[in-house]
Amino acid sequence: MTRGRLIFRYLADIASLNTVGTAAIVGGGYDDEFREPKIVAPVSGSSRGVVSRAETTITLPCQIEPQVFEDLQMLSTGRSPNSTLALCFHFKDLEDLGLIEAATGRPKIHINDRLDSIRDFKTGALIEKIPNPPGFFATQVQSRSFGLTALKRNLLLVTFEERELSTAGTA
Repeated sequence: MTRGRLIFRYLADIASLNTVGTAAIVGGGYDDEFREPKIVAPVSGSSRGVVSRAETTITLPCQIEPQVFEDLQMLSTGRSPNSTLALCFHFKDLEDLGLIEAATGRPKIHINDRLDSIRDFKTGALIEKIPNPPGFFATQVQSRSFGLTALKRNLLLVTFEERELSTAGTA
């Protein structure tokens, strides 16, 4: 029995947060109070701090569900576009790529993973590289379509949103 398929497929490059690698970054790592990767001093020529994150990139077929893209919000610091993008993944693809945790059955795509780029499904050609900062980070990971076929999940809906960063690094 078929479990359905994605339509209008693309490839998504997901930069998955490597928590062990991030904790080991000298001068970076995690903030003791907020439990988030630290923002370290900016590189020369930039006024924006850099997030100290170790990442592992995975590539997955997806279906794009646009939500809000560059909805303009004005803050005291000036222009701040707000964007939200949802990607739909098929559980069969996740299972085939070993991206389901054996002990819990949960997908290995997590909150705080970052969408790095979107590419053409057939050729792999780059369609869009997501600028970081501000970056698109996973804010919700939701299993969908329970029980439609053989009591298995079919789809995983992951919502990505921009994350505002401070303009200065921390000491």
